[in-house]
Order: sequence, then structure tokens, then C-alpha cells
Amino acid sequence: MRIMSHCFCKISGKPNGNRATFLFTVFIFLFDQSQISAQNPPWRNTKNTLQEPTLMTKGRWYPQLTRLQNGRIVSMSGYRYESQEVELRPELFDPVTETWQLFNEAADMAVPLYNGAHLIPFGIWKGEIFYDLVSFGPVLPNWIWPFRFKPDLVNPGWNSVGSEKEMRLKGNSVIMPIRHSDNSIRVINLGGGEDSSSRKSAEMIEIGTSSYPLWKQIPAMSYERHDAPNALLLPDGKLIVIGGGDENETILTPEALDYSDPDPLNWSWKSLPDMTVPRKYHSTALLLPDGSVWVGGSRIYDNPQRWEFENDMERRIEIYKPGYFFDGIRPLITEAPLTIGYSLSNTFTLRYSLEEEPDIQIESVVLISLPSVTHGFDCNQRFVYLDFSSSSKGSLQVIPPADEYIATPGYYMLFIVKPKSLSLSGETNLPSIAKIVKLQL
Repeated sequence: MRIMSHCFCKISGKPNGNRATFLFTVFIFLFDQSQISAQNPPWRNTKNTLQEPTLMTKGRWYPQLTRLQNGRIVSMSGYRYESQEVELRPELFDPVTETWQLFNEAADMAVPLYNGAHLIPFGIWKGEIFYDLVSFGPVLPNWIWPFRFKPDLVNPGWNSVGSEKEMRLKGNSVIMPIRHSDNSIRVINLGGGEDSSSRKSAEMIEIGTSSYPLWKQIPAMSYERHDAPNALLLPDGKLIVIGGGDENETILTPEALDYSDPDPLNWSWKSLPDMTVPRKYHSTALLLPDGSVWVGGSRIYDNPQRWEFENDMERRIEIYKPGYFFDGIRPLITEAPLTIGYSLSNTFTLRYSLEEEPDIQIESVVLISLPSVTHGFDCNQRFVYLDFSSSSKGSLQVIPPADEYIATPGYYMLFIVKPKSLSLSGETNLPSIAKIVKLQL
């Protein structure tokens, strides 16, 4: 398992309060688990320490990383090495050769930092990246509607998507679960914006076979969600939103979206148990393999604000345990492959325990990408329902994702889920603890 990081900066300035000079490095580092030992620390430059490290062409502060169907990674936006202006030209990282390639001038675009960005798996725009109207800023004159980007080194290109709409600054964006039968994705934009109504509001963008994406307003959340709330999917299928607030208050009450009704106008939000620690900008919420949610970070918003990095960051951590921890016996995966491939014909076997429940039923098999969250955003988050059959109790024949556009290559959490009818309340799906699998070409 390798994790890439390249959001490093060197900051210098005078102590008299003059504006600091930001120099954003062009180095990247890989966390390589194969290197873990006393002699070999796991963080290394690309191309190993024995060779010259591979450098990005552009230095970037707060770049956006989006994984493509071939495993390559588009690095977009970020402030420039020379000045605090958005970098116009993206570049592409190849994890096999550990090299960078710069796109040509046709790819130039001023893209806000941490824009909601999702690889499109279906339809006429398959393989392009959808950049929606959620971002961390800055406000850019060209960013008045969503865009799609064709990440082709030879023939890149930008096109607007739909009509002009208001930017949701410091909101969030997430793709809803995908099934084998789907031919479109549903992207939820929520929170953010400049006033109270937009900070509660949410909308769905449906992108598929049509060249005219559908934008639908869905019911508003119960609370204002501004200043980088986290949004993530649980293995029971729920979308939960954590943190955020308005200028004066942080919302301690997370909420979950019930989207079971086929009509989005009938969807609803349900409040969850309160957190103890306020979470806004610089906070992170991660789904763990046992189905709990690790929540950490955030700026501490004192009055006056403490701007020193060492003193204004929240260091307390909380763990949220959803209702399925307390509402019945959860299933247990006893055997799963370490790697799985693609195509509907390339089935694999899952086995689960019958010791505690001889008559156990399995309602769904779920793949959820390992989290890669920063500033509340996880542009590579994918939740995929897998079709399956069962010829005997305790064993499932599972169909993997149809192709690498639906679920890009990499590591995933694999869950099996029991139906609500087997929970104590009759209201809770019961997921297993996950097995970690690698989805590979």
C-alpha cells in the first residue's frame, strides 16, 4: 500500500506582521508499507532515496488529487510556487513509473482549491472529471458554473456543465452509492455559501447518458453547514454530515440523509447524537473498518483567534459508533480474497460465519474506498454495491465492479450487510467488520 503526499510548504516572514512569503515545494513523498523497518523509514521520495527524486513541475499549496481509472492521479489547482495565486496548469502522476507529466496549455484553468471533483463512470463523459460548485475558495470570476475536464495529455479540454449557479464556498460534495444497474451517478452538494439558506440547503446533480445533467433541490438540512463540514457514507448506505456551522456557532449535531424514497423531494434528514468537540475547518472524519467514524482536527475559534499553527489546532479525537453497533449481531466475514479484478464474469468467493446465526441472511455486499480526506473533502470516495448469489449457506459468489471507471484501482473496505429485519429494532442494517481488499486491473 502506497500513499502519496505533496502538500508541503516552506513559510518565511518577518515578525513585524508583514505578509509571509510562501514557497510551495515540488517534492512528493510516498508512504510505502514495504519499507517499514528500523533501517528503512516508510516515507520516501519517489524514485527511492538512492536516485534523484522525481519532482513536480509546479509547486502547489493545497492541490487537489483525483484518481483516474488507470490509477494515475491528476494534480489540479493549488497556490503557485512563486506567489499566492492559483496554478493554472494541472499535471499527471504515474504511480508505476513514479513520474510527472505536465498537461499542455489547453488544460489551463483557474480552479478553486479543493473543488468537489469526481471521475464520471457512465455515459458520454465517461472518464472525465466533474468539477462541481463546491470548493474551499478562492472566489474566481470564471467559476460560475460547474465544469468537466478531459484528462488526456494529448488532447485535454474543459467544458461547462449546465447553467450558471451559485458557488457553495466551504460546503461539501459526495457521490451517492452506485449499483450494477445504474447508468448515472448522483452527486450531492450540501452546505456552504454566503447566507443562512444556502448553508442549510442541498441539491443533487445526476450525470449519466444525457448531455443535460439534472439538478434537483432536495430537502434542506436541519442546521447550517459552513466552514468545511465532512460528508461520508457508512456501510449501511447512510450519508452522514459532521461539523460545520455559521460564523458564531459550530454545529455539534451530525445528521444523516434518508434517501430511501425514489422521489428526492421526499428525502429527509435525521439528527444523530451530539459530538463533544466542535469541528470546522481543518477537521477530518474517516470511516474505519469496524464501521465506526474517527473524527479529529479543526481550528480552535477563540476570540481573538490564535493564529499560531501550534496553538490553534484541535488535538482531541472522538469516535462515533452508529446504531448498528448496538442493535443486534453483526455478520462476520471469515474468508475474502486479498485482490479482486474487474468484469461481471470475474466472480470471487466470500465466506461468512454461521456459528451464531445458522439462518443468517445477507442483504448486500459493499465496497467502500479507503478514505483520503483533507479539509473535509474526499474526492476519491466511492461506495459500490456488488451483486452476488449464494449456492450454499455461508458462501457468496460476488460479482466485482464492471470496470475501473466505477471503482478506480486501489484499496477498499469490503463489507457484508444484514437486512433491517434481523436487527433488534427492525430499523437498522447490520454491516460486518470490513476486510481490506485490493481492486486491481
